[in-house]
Amino acid sequence: MQAIEDQAPELVLLDVVMPGVDGWQMLQRMQERYGSIPVIMFSGQVDEGSTADAERRGARGFVGKPFDPQQLIERAKQLVPA
Repeated sequence: MQAIEDQAPELVLLDVVMPGVDGWQMLQRMQERYGSIPVIMFSGQVDEGSTADAERRGARGFVGKPFDPQQLIERAKQLVPA
């Protein structure tokens, strides 16, 4: 959170599983504090509802692991103006 306060990013990539606080909790904290910074969530635990769940929680995308780097680049281009 300190890094975001120091310089607002154009895009944040969050893993669902992180030490201390999970990605969903971090996403919620970011939304409450900073509003509309686009977030793409990552997880190795992917099921049919993962993308819909991520969008319902406010993420702008969901990428399952392992992922294709080109897929991530294309999704980021959609979210971040050139």
